Amino acid sequence: MCYEHFRLRSLPRLTALHVALGAGLDSFGLAAAANVHALLTGTGSLRLLRIALLVWPVITTIPAFIVAFTVSSLLLRPNGGKTGSDRSAGRW
Repeated sequence: MCYEHFRLRSLPRLTALHVALGAGLDSFGLAAAANVHALLTGTGSLRLLRIALLVWPVITTIPAFIVAFTVSSLLLRPNGGKTGSDRSAGRW
């Protein structure tokens, strides 16, 4: 998130989208690994684990987007109550 915001200077919505997609992809991978583990060991409810392939990404992507958008938006605020930004004054 820091790379997106500070180095690429992405908008908060785009930063939040990338963070949320990463969280969703990771949780899908975790659910897929749980399915493979259940198949190899013969344990667990395969029906519930297949449902997890859809549910886990959703329940991680939405909160990740909200948190990343909030944090990224807060980073756009000027620091220390300064009226002008360093970029407008010609200082980077």
